[in-house]
Amino acid sequence: VKFEGQNTVNVGDEFKVNMVLDDIEGTNNGVVAFGGYINYDNSVLELVSTSQGDAYEVIINNRINKIAAMDFTLENGIKEKTNVYTLTFKAIGEGNSSITLTKPELVDANTELVSANVSELNVSAKNVEIKNEQNVTENSVETVNNTVVEEKDNKIEDIKNTINKFFKNR
Repeated sequence: VKFEGQNTVNVGDEFKVNMVLDDIEGTNNGVVAFGGYINYDNSVLELVSTSQGDAYEVIINNRINKIAAMDFTLENGIKEKTNVYTLTFKAIGEGNSSITLTKPELVDANTELVSANVSELNVSAKNVEIKNEQNVTENSVETVNNTVVEEKDNKIEDIKNTINKFFKNR
């Protein structure tokens, strides 16, 4: 079991993480059921929504983040890399969080437990530096204002010169 997605996000961003079954070996007709608990730091991330992947129906208890899925026919087991579930998170605080599955349970068609290694996804949520953008904007406005003032000064000087020439020629 592994989680795939972005490693760096901005606070306030929503992003998707795929829960993938991969490296499936030593099973009878593939993995027909799996379950476990999805863990992450809820001071950094918020689980916004979930959606089915490319396998059989997956159910999640959002209160305790328990996930469970099963192929009741015991015939359509997962035998190769498959995205089984997609989780959408929102970064709500600055910091680091791993997204992982604890107490994983995978079962094959003989109802035998399949050993599972879990690869977590480490996510770093950072605040966006708005201060630099404001400075650039303020500097840009100041430059534009200075240019406009210089152009006005030049036009006024041109008008004065034109008026002076007019009266000198009279």
